[in-house]
Amino acid sequence: MTVLLAMDLRLYLTDLEFGAGATGMTLSVHKVLTTGWGETSVTWNGTGATNWGAPGLQPGVDYDSTPLDTLYVSNSQATNQWVQMSLGHRSLFIDGTHGWVIIATVNQGWMTVEFADNSDCLLYTSDAADE
Repeated sequence: MTVLLAMDLRLYLTDLEFGAGATGMTLSVHKVLTTGWGETSVTWNGTGATNWGAPGLQPGVDYDSTPLDTLYVSNSQATNQWVQMSLGHRSLFIDGTHGWVIIATVNQGWMTVEFADNSDCLLYTSDAADE
């Protein structure tokens, strides 16, 4: 049996913009708790079949309020480079379907980041028979 030890999401940062005094933002990745949604049906208001607990997802209801990982992006962050976040958690099994949401929190003002559509997922596994 294969055991998942860790999983990381690498995103290629292509651009960032900021204003009104923003010096950076924190990106936090959270496990999605709500099931029954799909990439093509999900909206700000719900899964396509039902509404989220609140528009835009409700912490503790639609997603785990404790982040799996956080990443600070400064307004002077170099672009055209990879950034990485951990997606692993205690109840992550390889045979399941998993969803994550990345939430951006700006320290003040406004800031946007753009990522290329060539993200990469790194899996670290171990054969349980070896342990």
